[in-house]
Amino acid sequence: MDIRLARPEEWEAFRDLRLRALRDTPDAFGGTAEEATDEPESYWRGWILGEGWDGDVRSWVADDRGRLRGMAVGVRFDAEPATVNLFGMWIDPSHRGTGVATRLVGMVESWGRALGANRLLLRVSDGNDRAERFYAKLGFVRTGRPSMPLREGSTVRVHEMARSLGRADPSTEGLGDA
Repeated sequence: MDIRLARPEEWEAFRDLRLRALRDTPDAFGGTAEEATDEPESYWRGWILGEGWDGDVRSWVADDRGRLRGMAVGVRFDAEPATVNLFGMWIDPSHRGTGVATRLVGMVESWGRALGANRLLLRVSDGNDRAERFYAKLGFVRTGRPSMPLREGSTVRVHEMARSLGRADPSTEGLGDA
C-alpha cells in the first residue's frame, strides 16, 4: 500500500473515494454525500491543490495498486499557523486495522512539523469509541472544549482531540514527506 499525496489529475478517483467515505460513515464528516455529489471538478481539485482554502492544504491517499483505499487531509489555516487540522480521515472497511490509518496520520504529522506547527487537532463524533481509541493510541487527548454540532442542523456532536507535534513519533518516522 502506497501512502502518497493525491494528484490533481486523479480528481475523479479522489471524488469517488470521498463520496464512498461520506456514504459509509455519514456521521463522521462535516459534509454530506448529497452536498458533494454534484460539486464541479474545481471543487475536487481544490481538495488536492488547496485552491479556494484559507491556508495550506494537503490530501493524502492510500493507493492499493491504483485503487484508492483511504484518505487523510491536513490543513494549516492562515489564522492559526501553529496548528494543523486533520480531517477527512477514512479507510475502506476492507483495510481497517491494517496500519493504513496510522500511516496516513503520520504523513499529516510529518507535514505539520515541516511547516513548523506544534499541534495536530482533529474532531471525533461523540460515541465513536473506535476512532477515539485509535487516536488515543497515537497520543491524542481530548482538549476539554465542549462538544459542538458536527454540522449545521445535525444532532451529532463532535469533540476535539489534539496531539503535540513537538517531537517525532518513532512509529511514524520515515513515512515520507510532503
